[in-house]
Amino acid sequence: MDTKLLEKKMENISPFELKNRLIDMADESLKKTARTMLNAGRGNPNWIATTPREAFFLLGKFGLEECRHVMFLPEGIAGIPQKQGIAARFEQFLKSNTYQPGAKLLEQTYHYMLMQHAVDPDSLVHEWAESVIGNQYPVPDRILQFTEMLVCDYLNQEMCDNRPPRGAFDLFATEGGTAAMCYIFDSLQENFLLDKGDGIALMVPAFTPYIEIPQLDRYRFKVTELHANRMSKDGLHLWQYSDEDIDRLKNPAIKALFVTNPSNPPSYTLSPETMARIVNIVKEDNPNLMIITDDVYGTFSPHFRSFMAEIPYNTLCVYSFSKYFGATGWRNAVIALHEYNVFDRQISRLPKEKREALNRRYATLTLHPEKLKFIDRMVADKPSDSLEPYGRTFIASTDADELIRRLCPAGQRKQLQAEDAGNYPAPLAGSLGQYRIYVSGRPLTGRLLYGNRHAGMGRKVLWREVCGIPQKNVQSAERSIPPCSGNIFSASERWRLRRARMERTCFPCQSERE
Repeated sequence: MDTKLLEKKMENISPFELKNRLIDMADESLKKTARTMLNAGRGNPNWIATTPREAFFLLGKFGLEECRHVMFLPEGIAGIPQKQGIAARFEQFLKSNTYQPGAKLLEQTYHYMLMQHAVDPDSLVHEWAESVIGNQYPVPDRILQFTEMLVCDYLNQEMCDNRPPRGAFDLFATEGGTAAMCYIFDSLQENFLLDKGDGIALMVPAFTPYIEIPQLDRYRFKVTELHANRMSKDGLHLWQYSDEDIDRLKNPAIKALFVTNPSNPPSYTLSPETMARIVNIVKEDNPNLMIITDDVYGTFSPHFRSFMAEIPYNTLCVYSFSKYFGATGWRNAVIALHEYNVFDRQISRLPKEKREALNRRYATLTLHPEKLKFIDRMVADKPSDSLEPYGRTFIASTDADELIRRLCPAGQRKQLQAEDAGNYPAPLAGSLGQYRIYVSGRPLTGRLLYGNRHAGMGRKVLWREVCGIPQKNVQSAERSIPPCSGNIFSASERWRLRRARMERTCFPCQSERE
């Protein structure tokens, strides 16, 4: 088929449709081959890594033994892991399970942490046991202490080719690479690093969300696409970039560069020449350029060097373990940002009114919100694990239109007025739902009880009396919540909610995501 004709046809389908067609073509081709091929996949891999799973499951066995060591009831109830002496018990466990699958990896990892990082053995093993049992909320919620050490070492090896830059990286563990992207885009805008309509550059081909997210109404970024359209003398596609295209990054109006390296779907790494040219442009022409690099497939490239290694000050790196370990369902990824970075510096140089607004936004987290790192701001901005599936923590905005857009379902925007949006609650379901609300940057807490043991309260009463929705909007509003039976508030909780309503509290809403 003529190349131009093919390109014309491809223009009429979305990136996701193109991705699916390519996967279908690859699957069909695979069926016709005589031998089995391992596929890292643009979707799900067709293989798994057995050794890390064996170690994980064996660690789970140890965790259960630790729980039974503390307490065990015939009904199947045990205690929780205790820190004192746990390392000695772990060493004995390894001796007793020497020949079990995964034991060698656990032992090697344990001794690696003791020798390379001189960690306290009890603290290390207790973190492992607590994590695998999963009885506690993870603290800190950015990433666990010893996990961060291990992952940093891994990134230094795989993303920096064992030649990491000076200084340390802060890590943020996320629920997969796609979640990381959402957090990054959201926090860049929330912290005034990118405003609606700002200029960004996108190196294509790229993972499809990087193409589609900037087009969302809340962002509407002016996207400059840099195309990997270099051809060889023989007319073969090299999947590399021309110097002329790369030089467009010299324009200071381009505030951020988004890179998928190796590219997706072609899987070509950036050439050393292109990397060096971009590094030089940042140093000489556009020193405030923020580089967001998605290096998920970098592990498959020998001696791979990420932008996080070449120019750490300007780079935020996303890496996912899903494909390399055949574990897409585990949703394991990480955001890496150097301790000294342009993101933090740009925030410190914002106009006074914007810095004050951000200080109010993050005042509940620290006594010195102005010193809060960008990577910690991403953690604060992300959906709260404790609220799932009830929605996100929302910090009140003074913009009524934005308030309605974020708090109200699409079908209710026309019915609800600005003064009503501040009292629009999360559509909670279940026996117990918890939420957080913010008043002038200060948190209040409460709980909703949907128990049958309470006296009945109809939905209209709920919305009108408790949630503060006027009578004219009760009918439309109640469609957004499930049927509820039961008197849902104690007297003290009802007082607290009424006080919050009087202070124009904003409630989180399950339908906030667009």
